[in-house]
Amino acid sequence: MNIIIVDDEPIIRIGLRTLIDWDLHGLTLIGEASDGEEALEFIRCHQVDILVTDIRMPRMDGLELIRRAKALQADLGVLVLSCLDDFSYVKEAMKLGARDYILKPTMEPEELVKVLNHIGDQLMNERKQLEHLRQLNIQLKQSKSYQLESKIRRFMELALVDEHLEQELFTDDKWLYSMLLCSNDGKALAPFNNHYESTYLVSIETNYNERLVLIEQQKHSDVNDLIELSTIRAEQYLSWMSSIDESSSHAIYMGPLIEGMDQLRLRLDFHRSQMHYRFYANSDSTSQIVREASLLIPTDFPMALEIRNDILKSVMGNNREGVKHHTKRLAIAIHNHQPDLVRLHAFIFETIGLMIGYARDKNYAGIELYEQQYLTMERIKSNLHIDCLMEWVEEAIFEYWNCSTMDTTHLSVSNHPFIRKAKEYMKLNYQKSIGTTDIADHVRLSRSYLSDLYSREVGESLIETLTRIRIEEACKRLKLADQKIYEIAEEVGFADSKTFARTFRRIVGCSPKEYEGSNK
Repeated sequence: MNIIIVDDEPIIRIGLRTLIDWDLHGLTLIGEASDGEEALEFIRCHQVDILVTDIRMPRMDGLELIRRAKALQADLGVLVLSCLDDFSYVKEAMKLGARDYILKPTMEPEELVKVLNHIGDQLMNERKQLEHLRQLNIQLKQSKSYQLESKIRRFMELALVDEHLEQELFTDDKWLYSMLLCSNDGKALAPFNNHYESTYLVSIETNYNERLVLIEQQKHSDVNDLIELSTIRAEQYLSWMSSIDESSSHAIYMGPLIEGMDQLRLRLDFHRSQMHYRFYANSDSTSQIVREASLLIPTDFPMALEIRNDILKSVMGNNREGVKHHTKRLAIAIHNHQPDLVRLHAFIFETIGLMIGYARDKNYAGIELYEQQYLTMERIKSNLHIDCLMEWVEEAIFEYWNCSTMDTTHLSVSNHPFIRKAKEYMKLNYQKSIGTTDIADHVRLSRSYLSDLYSREVGESLIETLTRIRIEEACKRLKLADQKIYEIAEEVGFADSKTFARTFRRIVGCSPKEYEGSNK
């Protein structure tokens, strides 16, 4: 990493230059400057990775330097050197793209090296990702299959016909047919982007866990040969998908010959009817290669709302037996009526969403991570059979209850240095009688500014995080069952056991005594 140091105090520049063994730490100090104008001219002429700059300087200050340097080089890493009374400027520097700050009066060489290496690692990872995406984009746009895919997408989605598309797809000497490849893990389908290009004409991602593949086959005297050959190809695809992830479940829906553009346009609808057929088929006879399709797909779903209300009442009452009973009722109702999968997926999505809304009202910990894991249509659609979906629904509900127990690893992640330092302070001092003023003083921001920033970045207040950290520690101690509850309350920072018990019930969903008993 190439580094430039900008400070109008020569003693600071000399100190940083001489006190750090730059080569030893894989860093290169390629320049110094005494103000922003000098530094900006240097950056124009040299490859700089990290700018280390003071804020208050003559001619051009650090803020203007950051603004102009980032305009020249968007991926420039910036570290701000700050005095104790510069924090209003540090806040502005962070808005302009600075990645961290260090206080000059308390700065140690080891700390500076650690922060610079952290910024360097961030830059390297970001640059690798950008270069990887750039190369992939170039390869895609150059490939024949990519161009053909674009034409087919425009036709199927917008009815826009390329004048040469029909000639490319339908020839006298070849058959054209389709397969819809599905997996409960989209990674198993990723190689069909380009790895297996020679085995198909074009591959189109229709969903995260779906891929429509059009295949050409030389014509033979008997069309039955095509059935045999297409089955062999499907088995080959299943083998490839399983080699990427043996634990995942996969299915391939086989379409008949495509003999014209109109049939191509309707092909996805046909595969959807096959998915419907397999989804509700008897699990003992479910095949991974499917040719059958449902003729009639119901759109109504009676009793769905009534059963959902019963499930939600059981969820909110922490009634596990009730959840099991009503999810079985739901499974029976779904089996009996076999609703359209689009409607069914939306129903499950809404149900999980209602649970999450209740959890937010109750300030459940970890609900952000839970939402990321379960409130996604991709996860719901990845269950390729009704039995798998209902198992997943029950798992989602039971996992939901775990959110009522605090785990700080579930908190929203923020790389903002002010947020990071505030969290570290709370984790180290939760047992003391601290409040937002103490946290703000440690971070050296005003209490109101830090509170607003923290709420915006993390999604909850400083006090909520502090309370959750205390409750998490209390849960660990209650599991050991070797202390009185009032002793635990005092040791995790609560003024009295009544406040502790009331707060514990609000967050965990039961009293400390009940929690202790259930974990013996």
